[in-house]
Parts: sequence; C-alpha cells; structure tokens
Amino acid sequence: MAPTANANEELSSLLRFLQNTAKLPLARALSAAKPLLAANLKSNAAIASESSLVQLTEVLSGDDKLAKQIHAAAKRSEKSGKRGSSAIDDGGSAAGNKRRTKVATEGAAASEVEKELALALPGLPSNEETSQRDDEDTIASTTIETNRAPLFLAFAIVALKYTHPEQPLSSRLSLAQAVVSANAKSKAESIGVEEKGRENEGPGKGFKATKILGREIAVLRRDVAPGGHDQSSADPPLWGVDMAALEKKDTSSKMGSSAQLPIHRPEAARSYLLRSFLSPDKQTNRSRNSASTKQSGADDKHKPLAHLLQALDMLFSSWANTTLSLQEGPRTRDDVSTKRPGLNAAQLDSRAWDWYTRVRPRVEPGVAGWGAKGSVDFKEILALRRHHAT
Repeated sequence: MAPTANANEELSSLLRFLQNTAKLPLARALSAAKPLLAANLKSNAAIASESSLVQLTEVLSGDDKLAKQIHAAAKRSEKSGKRGSSAIDDGGSAAGNKRRTKVATEGAAASEVEKELALALPGLPSNEETSQRDDEDTIASTTIETNRAPLFLAFAIVALKYTHPEQPLSSRLSLAQAVVSANAKSKAESIGVEEKGRENEGPGKGFKATKILGREIAVLRRDVAPGGHDQSSADPPLWGVDMAALEKKDTSSKMGSSAQLPIHRPEAARSYLLRSFLSPDKQTNRSRNSASTKQSGADDKHKPLAHLLQALDMLFSSWANTTLSLQEGPRTRDDVSTKRPGLNAAQLDSRAWDWYTRVRPRVEPGVAGWGAKGSVDFKEILALRRHHAT
C-alpha cells in the first residue's frame, strides 16, 4: 500500500531533523527513520521528551553511538526552540536574518528529500532493511528476457549499496549509470561499432575517480546534497560524470561545479531500469479504472524488476557481513565469535563483476550480439550466495 500524504510529511520532517540537526548523511538517516517512526518517535520533540537514551538505543538496534547523536540533537533542538519562541523577532536583526536563512535552507533540504524519496526502486530494500522481500521461491522461479546493459545497471546499483553505503540512492543511480555507459563505450569500440574517443583513455584527467565493478569512473562532489549533507565530510555524495557528453560539449575549462558539467542524472537511470524490466502482461491493466486496481497494476508490471533487485540484494547481503563491514565494526565480543568475516568493499566490488558475467544473457559474440537479448534465470543469481556457493 502506498504511504499516505500525512505519512510522507512525517517521514520528510523526521529526515530533515536527522540530517540538518543530527547531521546524519541521507543514507544513514533513511535507515534510522523507519524504526523511529515505528516506535512513534516522529519528531525531535518526541525523541527528546518521550524516550530515554536507553529506549532510543533499543529502538536503533543497540547502536548506542547513533542513539547518543540523535538524542543529543533532539535535546538541543528543543532547548533552542523554547528560547526562540519567547524572543521577539526583529525583522532587520542579525538573529532574524539568521533564522530566515535557516528556514530557507531547511526548505531546500526538504525539496531534496522529496526528490530522493521519489527515486525509490520497487523491491530494493534500503540499507539495513530486508523485511520487505517477496517469497524466495517466487523470486527463484522468475526468468526474464533482457539485454546486458540494464542487467549491468541493476548489478551496479545494488553493489553500490554495499560498497558505498554512505551514498544516497540518487548518487548510486548516477554512479551506476556512469559505469554502465563507460562499459558500453568500451565494448562498442572493441567490436568496431564506434571509433575510440578520448573519454575512454581513463576516468578523466583532473577528476577524482572511484572504482565500480572493477572500472575507474570520473566522479564529482555534489553542489547540493540531499537534505543538506555536510560537504566537508570524508564521504560526500557524488555524481558520475558523463564523459561522452563532456567531450562533445568541450567544457574542460569549467571543472568546478556539477552545474557546469554534464552528469548522469539519477532520474534517467531509474527510468531506464523501470522500462527495461516490465512484466509481459502489463497491457492487461490499462482498461481498469479503480485507484486500487491501478496501483495493483503499477506494482504488478514492475514485479520482474522488484524480484531482480531482491535477488541481487540477497546475493550481496550473503557475502557482506553488515555488522562488520557496513557499520563501524563489532559492538561486542559476541559479534566477533558468532559472525563469519564478510567481504570488504573492495572484495565485494571485485566479486560483483564475476557474478554479473556468470548470469548475464548469453548472446552471439561481436557485432551480432550487440544489444541482443537473452534469458536471465534468477535462481542462478541466488545460487551464487555465500551459503550456496562452493
């Protein structure tokens, strides 16, 4: 069932507090928001007045450092609010200007949060969430016909959830599209479909590079991060640079801002993914008029994509020990003794390419297979999980 407008407002408000006041990056804020909402801790006021630090730690699955950060921010916000409510706002005062700037900043952050939420992909759990997966037998019985590029995009998006968990979904979509485009360009050149361009001589001179599925791609720190993410942090949100478009536009002299450089837009990557994995019987829902039927039809037509993303998430999560590799390490001695070491980010990235090559569609080599479709059996993806692999 789709969330109500009120539920969306509560989530947006809580995310603004977690990012702007508690200073959490968006990916971390999103994972913390769900248990807080489930515990009816929907605002900084509720967190400050209705929960003790011990209770908040329990709600956040024993993450005492995170609980302290959120609880302290809620207390600060409540004290600041009480002082502000008793003060007279002089329209021309420095304090008044500061408050208006803060309101404007929070408004921009709210808009970015709404954009981020709109990018949600069917079936893909957020960081640290697995409860929304469909039945495993249903996923394993799914087979799709696709070409290689959208499957590679899906692999990259899910891989980035585990290799770069600090990146919000918008960044992961952009980065994933960047590596897919670079891979397609290299393939096209190798089979003679396209002439070699200088953008394929490396990740891009003058750009920071990051490795995704074994390939270095050019990245750019984002000018405006979702929810006002602190750009001074060690792991700022990134965009994937569109090197082919950059060469065409010849904007190499303007390398300071994402507003001046072509980037891979997350909306385009998401749209491509949704179009590429539609259910074969999507046409049957077009003549139905009820709102519930339309919602059901929308969910049904994206079931193949949902099952693909869930299968990939099950694969990556089986090899990544989330307690040890995605957070800050073991919290107790029991975590060390009961958890098998998971693969680190670099190891997962290296494995991801191998996993992709094992399950990608089998097509004719060379030009004959360029863009051709083939079958992908999801049970083959699930068979690569750690407890299944030999």
